[in-house]
Amino acid sequence: MVEVRGEILIDQNDNIYVGSTTFSSDFPITSTAWDTTYNGLSDGCVFKMDNYLSQIIWSSFVGSSGDDAIYSLELDRSSKVYAAGGTTSTDLPFDTNAVRNYPGGGRADGFVLAINSIGTGLVSGTYLASSAYDQCYFVEMNKRGEVFLLGQTQALGDSFIYNAAYSFPGGGQFVTKLTPDLDSIYWSTAFGTTPGSVNISPTAFLVDYCNKAYICGWGGFRVNRFGGTTGLNVTPDAIQSSTDNNDFYIMVMEDDASALTFGSFYGGSSSADHVDGGTSRFDKFGVMYQSVCASCGAFQDFPIYPHPDSVASSRNNSPNCNNAVFKIDFNLPVVVADFAVSPIACLGDTFKFLNRSKLLPGSTVVWNFGDSTVSSVLNPSHTYSKQGSYTITLIVTDTASCNSADTASKEVFILSNSADTLSSISICNGTGVQIGIRSLPDTSLSFTWIPNYRLSRNDVSNPIASPDTSTLYRLIIDNGVCKDTLYQWVRLLEGSLSLQAGAVLCPGDSLTLNVTNLDPLLSLSYQWSPAAQIISGANTPNPIVSPADTTWFFVTARSAEGCVFRDSILVIAGLRGPDVNAISDLDSFESGQQIILQAYSPDSLNLVSYNWQGPGLQNPTNLSVASAYPDALISSYIVEVVDTNGCKDKDTVIVFRKVSRCLKSQIFIPNAFSPDGDGINDVFRIRGQGLTNLRFMIFDRWGQKLFESRDPSFGWDGTYLGKKCEPTVYGYYFEANCEGGEFIIEKGNVTLIK
Repeated sequence: MVEVRGEILIDQNDNIYVGSTTFSSDFPITSTAWDTTYNGLSDGCVFKMDNYLSQIIWSSFVGSSGDDAIYSLELDRSSKVYAAGGTTSTDLPFDTNAVRNYPGGGRADGFVLAINSIGTGLVSGTYLASSAYDQCYFVEMNKRGEVFLLGQTQALGDSFIYNAAYSFPGGGQFVTKLTPDLDSIYWSTAFGTTPGSVNISPTAFLVDYCNKAYICGWGGFRVNRFGGTTGLNVTPDAIQSSTDNNDFYIMVMEDDASALTFGSFYGGSSSADHVDGGTSRFDKFGVMYQSVCASCGAFQDFPIYPHPDSVASSRNNSPNCNNAVFKIDFNLPVVVADFAVSPIACLGDTFKFLNRSKLLPGSTVVWNFGDSTVSSVLNPSHTYSKQGSYTITLIVTDTASCNSADTASKEVFILSNSADTLSSISICNGTGVQIGIRSLPDTSLSFTWIPNYRLSRNDVSNPIASPDTSTLYRLIIDNGVCKDTLYQWVRLLEGSLSLQAGAVLCPGDSLTLNVTNLDPLLSLSYQWSPAAQIISGANTPNPIVSPADTTWFFVTARSAEGCVFRDSILVIAGLRGPDVNAISDLDSFESGQQIILQAYSPDSLNLVSYNWQGPGLQNPTNLSVASAYPDALISSYIVEVVDTNGCKDKDTVIVFRKVSRCLKSQIFIPNAFSPDGDGINDVFRIRGQGLTNLRFMIFDRWGQKLFESRDPSFGWDGTYLGKKCEPTVYGYYFEANCEGGEFIIEKGNVTLIK
């Protein structure tokens, strides 16, 4: 049999959480668990059961390609589960926000991670690692949700020392304080005696109300075959200041790792005292309870307190080790609020409150009964005037305490033979949720749930409901005198995703994927993989991808309630794509001449469309052959083709209009005209092809300008200022640019004839 460490926790509803290690590939795992795959030789495991141990609410592996172990658990106020342990896996799925998302490379690495309250997803996680051996043995949390870790390391130097005044470089034990999201370290320190050597095996860890760290562990070469307690720091107020190297070591450290507040040994002077992990606890009042294997070797040296006659057994009656227990109260200067009250009464009955708080001499108390009434009596009584549920809050205050104040709250129910409604609860498909009211120990109460549909039990106050459809449940509470009916709606979150159909990535392109949330009432976050093939937007509904080869892309969507929805899409890539060449039957053309355009492609059988663009195109323009009447000196024609995969290619062909040189023989200038209104030769104008920037002027014999035009179609009609000119000889001046850019000037005479 292989023995491993583990942890058991109980939440406010008395549900049970277990963290441990399994070597079984068929360990019972729920279908919606975060990690459903067994890997390596061993995997960590975390599971939650109802308070009657009648149902596994959720269960998940914790591990990856190597060997993994869970040693400790902690719950935050939202029932998120933090798990700490050791691993040889190099690929635990921690994201880039982690303090460290990659392994250290040593014999083992420590880690801590957070699983959501319904066990369906990893919220955050980080390695705590160096290039040597490291493991995390305990995880604790203060009232602000900040995370504290206690572990072992063989790292040299200051690998585990950060922002801490009290430290021993290379110490074999470390304490680290992290943010709740496990993305930053507040401080970290190491303690020990010999660099790179572990001294103790941790057995208990506490962070008190004032954030001081309490540590207990045992060391001894005779049992552990390493380390020992000799040389560890003790304080003047130590319970035991000497050690035979095989004792328990107890220490208290300031809240910022600035100093050692308390240090002491506890154990026999000759025997090898020790214990297996997980049998030691601190309570919330700062009291340590330790069960140990004592006086090993048939010794009688384990310290007895206050004296042998005051305890149940003061002798080791075993031929080797015997079980011993000790309790140490550190007398914390704190106030802790706590009280007891019967949870249910009939209308008109009086509740009596028993104050169980830890108080200091100057402490004050204030009770709020949830119906606008308060009291400062230490152990008050109260009678409610209306039925329903009420939250009682006790506030304990003392300025002399290190935490100044503390608060505790509990709920009570007043029955009055009527009905009321509990808050509705949303549930993910395939998971369970605790409904009703908190666990009640009163055996005079009876509970009946209607309908008894997919409930763990129908005769308790808070069963686990796992409906496969939204369901209205009714709870009947009866104490034999009065009864009430409570209604509670459990809404099944049936969200789903819509992902575009299979996509094709054409050569040189990128592709935007698109997933749609079909339930507008659900707010989802997204994570796409594989990350290496995603250009941007891996945490959005619309990532941009560009794989070199055909690739499956997977999207995981999570709701705030922890529901998980998955889908995938195949992106076909690595295609050759179409190849097209555009040609013209003429490289150059005369003005007004038609050209024939043609698209050639070796992939013509796979082409589904053509599209020509350019000046003077004639319909149709969506075939492989097209015609055009270009007019500009240079004309470009583009053809774009699309193949059966939707991939495109385009090509361009350029044609040139033929240009004539400026020859005087091709310019016609009359030498006479007769503006007599007969419609024949009435206007004097100059004609020619390809002329631009034309300027044409008429002068009389004394050099006076009678006419000017820059429009080749507008000539001189033989008038000046609206009057007909005399029939005689006039001079003309003409200039223009030819198509090739040549500049031409002509001067001469023209005769006006009557």
